[in-house]
Amino acid sequence: MNLYPINSVSIWLLIQLCLLSLSSKGQHMPFKGANVILITTDLADKESYIAIAQVLSEESISYAASNNMLLIQSTDQSFNGKKDIVFDGQLSVSAGLVTLTGMMRNKNESAQSQPIATTVPIAYNKAKSSIQQIGFTYMNDLAQKLQRVLHGVISYKLQAVAKYQ
Repeated sequence: MNLYPINSVSIWLLIQLCLLSLSSKGQHMPFKGANVILITTDLADKESYIAIAQVLSEESISYAASNNMLLIQSTDQSFNGKKDIVFDGQLSVSAGLVTLTGMMRNKNESAQSQPIATTVPIAYNKAKSSIQQIGFTYMNDLAQKLQRVLHGVISYKLQAVAKYQ
């Protein structure tokens, strides 16, 4: 006699819980639509910010502190021959987890004005020449450089709405 019968609803619920836990922590390989890169670290938050600032300076990436995060921007970078496009990103550290998000923007537009035609959110996709993928590749390359100083693991996540301020 089986005390705990397993029915299809129980199996479905178990699968949904597993998928939910995977999506909240991130996956270790980029997947279509991924727009957030997470890096774990064993450094304290302040030490992490110091290490990150050093990498950003070495890579000639401008940054500014704002509301417990760093606002970062590519400088004098050509993306696929397009010199009028820049990377704008946000990087935050909280309890051993670094979160990196970004968008591509027309260089001639200010970061405060975000017309839809000149701002493209970054996301992983298979079209290598798309602005979304070019931005994701830039952000992923930066994450790999940061990973070296943070001594952590990179994972990828889909965030429904980017939190730009």
